[in-house]
This record gives sequence, C-alpha cells and structure tokens, in this order.
Amino acid sequence: MNSVCSTSCLRRLGVMSVRSLLPSGPRSHVRGTVGHPGLQTALRQTRGLPRLQAEAVKPQSHGCTWSGRGRKDNVRQGLGETFQASLGLVLLPALAPGSLGLSEYRWIFEDLVSVGSVGVGLPGLVSLGIFLNPMFEAMPRIRKLGHVGDMPMLPYSAMASMGSVWTAYGLLLSNPAVWTPNLCASLLGVYYMFVYCRHCPDLGHLLTGHVLKVLATMLFSAAAYGFLPHDLALSMLGLTGNVMTIFMFGGPLTAIRTVVREQNTRALNLGFTCAVNLNCILWFFYAYFMLDDPYIYLQDGVGIILATIQLGLFARYGVQRH
Repeated sequence: MNSVCSTSCLRRLGVMSVRSLLPSGPRSHVRGTVGHPGLQTALRQTRGLPRLQAEAVKPQSHGCTWSGRGRKDNVRQGLGETFQASLGLVLLPALAPGSLGLSEYRWIFEDLVSVGSVGVGLPGLVSLGIFLNPMFEAMPRIRKLGHVGDMPMLPYSAMASMGSVWTAYGLLLSNPAVWTPNLCASLLGVYYMFVYCRHCPDLGHLLTGHVLKVLATMLFSAAAYGFLPHDLALSMLGLTGNVMTIFMFGGPLTAIRTVVREQNTRALNLGFTCAVNLNCILWFFYAYFMLDDPYIYLQDGVGIILATIQLGLFARYGVQRH
C-alpha cells in the first residue's frame, strides 16, 4: 500500500516538474505542442527523476538501503545484534569476563600479604604452598638416600621454565600478584634442579636435556620482556605459557589412564590433587572475573577439569597409599 502511494506521488512530482520547466501559457497551448522543443527537453530531464526520488525517499520511509552493499551491511549488522542478544541471554552480565574488576574484595586476590608495593593474593599464596611442597618432601628424601632413585626431573625443570615465562608476563602487566609467586617458582625450580643434579649420576644427559631447555626458556622470556613491543611480548609469552601448560597436562592424563587401568589410585596423591584443584579455581576466578585475561584463565580452566576428574577417581576407587 505504501509503495502504491509513493509511486502515484512520484508521478505527480514528475508531472509537476515537467510543467515547471514548460513555458507559461494557456493550457490549450501546452496540449498542442507535444513536439515543442521545451517539452522534449523537459521530458528528457525528468525521465530519470522518479527513479532518483524513489531511491531518496524509500530509505527514509522504510529505514533501509537499497544498494547491494547496503543490504549486506544491514544483514551483517542484524546478525551481529542477534548474536549479542543471544549471548546476553546465555551469559548473564554478572558472569561476564571482568565483571568483578571493580570489586571491593579484589584485594583478597592481589594484596592479602604485601611488603611495600609488592603484594600477593590468595591465589599466589596457594601457588607458593604447592611450589614449596618439594622442599619438605622430595628434597629431604633425596638427601637421605644420596640419590634421586626413579624420581623424574621434569617437575622441577618445568617449574623453573614456566615460572620464568609467567614472571615476565606479570612484569609486563605491572601486576605483582602475578609475577611474585611465579618468580618464587622459578627460583625454587632452579634450586630443586641443583639438588637433583648433585645426586644424579647421569649428569651429562640432564645438561643436554632439561638444563639447557630451562636456560633457553629463561633467555627467551628476558628477551621478550626487554626487546619486543608490549602487546607482542604479552601475546608471545601468554601463548608460550599455555603451550607449556598443555604439555604438562600429559602427566595428569597419564596418571588418570593408570588409575583406570589398575582400578586403584596409587598413582595419585589426594592432598596434592586437592591443592592443585584449589589453586586452579582461585586463579581462574581471579583471571576471569577480575583481570579478564584469557591467557591465564584458559589454562586454569583445563586444570580444573583434570583435577576434578582425578577427585572423581578417588571417589570411585577410594584412597590407596603408595
């Protein structure tokens, strides 16, 4: 109905414009001069007028663009708005990343314990507890036996390497809550490696393997922090830390397969599994709700899943001592 009215109106506009271009005179004179040069010129000038007016009027009356590119832009914009609306229905604003960035309780996750301008929050304190665990279990046993036995060096070299990567990452963020516990992890990892090498007869193999890789990772972290642009350094360090974490997930996955195959939990440590689960939950909460940092919360989200599976195995098969 609107299009019919618009067409009739445009036709009238065309006729009126033609009449405005004709020479003034009686109506009979206009009718009798169909071949009049002024009339032919007016008709040629107004032949495209309705089309131009339609292109100008239709977007105003219907709120859309009639060109092909305009239609694609409108469709794309509509799909984007629909997706955002659907995401808003699925994910409440209170559960969105960074929704607690201005929370009054943020100090619990950043400055629970502070010395000057350097603070450590609850996630960092739990991480420090995990990093200090070998100091009271594995290291005294190695010194007492005089050799490392069948203990692997990978946990300590991985601690030193990943600690150096996340220390540089936290320094780029200017966030002591991130770099302080990871700096401690890097230093403790180096110390554990030193004790391990002193009590290991196959020292040459370790130097070509773990030690050189740790040194290379530390040099890479220092170079990224000191020489790369800020955003590029953050991306490279964040991706490197996540790749290393994925490789480290091989240990828990192997332990899960062993438990399922043997149908007992001798390959797992209940206390350590609970501590790792708590650590991942705290870091995920802090990085997701307060920092909105996917480089941190993605890896801890995967860690939560693996630790929860291990706790489920304890519930299924019980707790067996080593």
